[in-house]
Amino acid sequence: MPYISVRTSKKLDGGETEALKSAIGKIIEIIPGKAEWGLIVDIESGQDVFFGGVKEPPAAFVDTRVHGACPREKKEEFTRELYAVMHSVAGVAPERVYTNFTEQEAWGAFGELRW
Repeated sequence: MPYISVRTSKKLDGGETEALKSAIGKIIEIIPGKAEWGLIVDIESGQDVFFGGVKEPPAAFVDTRVHGACPREKKEEFTRELYAVMHSVAGVAPERVYTNFTEQEAWGAFGELRW
């Protein structure tokens, strides 16, 4: 059950938000064992994003969390595709997209903690 949070300074309309959610839903399948049906996506647009104390227009930070380990090459492929999606769908240049990728050992869902 992956979780992806997108915070971008670019104001997205409803159609752009839906398109971004759908594009992220497709690329999550790069990660072994992950699929859109279990994906949680949180998108905040029109938010201030600063780098080095300077407000960057447009910029984005994307937080990706997955339950369990993921091979490095799959994380790299996912990140490349994420940058492409942020550029083509959200209009944020790859050099203005900042991201992290966290592998969670434990994950709570459906009323229980999973290991």
